[in-house]
Amino acid sequence: MKSRTEFSQEQITTIKTLISNLKNSNREEQKKIRRKIRELGFYISDYKSTSNNKRFDMLSDAPLSSYTVAEFNNLIKNGIIKVIGKSTYDFNKVQTKSIKQADQNTISKHNLTANNAIKSSDIDSPRNDFNTKPKEIVKATKNHNTDFKSGLEPWVGGEPKVLILGSLPGDESIKQQAYYANKRNAFWKIMRALYNNNIETDNKKFIISCGIALWDCVHTAIRKGSLDSAIKDDSVVANDIRGLIAKYPTINTIILNGGTAEKYYKKYGKGIDCATIRLISTSPAATRVFEEKLQEWSIVKDMTK
Repeated sequence: MKSRTEFSQEQITTIKTLISNLKNSNREEQKKIRRKIRELGFYISDYKSTSNNKRFDMLSDAPLSSYTVAEFNNLIKNGIIKVIGKSTYDFNKVQTKSIKQADQNTISKHNLTANNAIKSSDIDSPRNDFNTKPKEIVKATKNHNTDFKSGLEPWVGGEPKVLILGSLPGDESIKQQAYYANKRNAFWKIMRALYNNNIETDNKKFIISCGIALWDCVHTAIRKGSLDSAIKDDSVVANDIRGLIAKYPTINTIILNGGTAEKYYKKYGKGIDCATIRLISTSPAATRVFEEKLQEWSIVKDMTK
């Protein structure tokens, strides 16, 4: 058996996210997902039930791509897979043999700060992901993990009509665990103006009361700073947008907040049966004046009536 039997909570939730993405991915994407799962130390072939003692090849699609989150949960329930440690991954205690033998000044460039996502019986909260490729092993410093960014849980409740998707929260939003927390981002100013509401001070309660859900296309990625242009595409793990819409079927329209959100939605949101509209980004990086942004975003209010 190749698989490890002990994982941190962050690794567990990342493995579940990757497994849930298998069934909706094409052949090439499935190979990449399975590789990421193996890099975390979990080998589906060690646990996938077989008939006639057939040995599964890790590049074989049919049997392995059908592995489910429920099967993985059963391993945890039965004590075969154990959750260890707290919410922060300890690089010194949990290392593969190859990393232990490597230069002690090198470690994987990944952060495992926990966050949440939607919860249901079939869809587990996507949180954090390793993308432990050899080329991304870097010298250890105090800030070795600052470029690994992990998104927020969706702000959703009731019967939302519109889902607004960004790309990946900026550093200030991640720090505050709140959407569009950068004061220079026009999002909340636009929403308050459209709905003429400055009474409800809690942004989450306010946006949910408008019939709007907020989330992002990207769950985790390597990104230096906050600019979308700095996201490393080969490090991206997508959020389970299909799962969110399945849980909230009243969502009939998806608004993409800017070009990068559109880019990742086109890549990871194929087959979702919702009207989709891209609007100019509310980010300060999009230099249009506020009045122009407000006019373009006014369509959102029409869709939530």
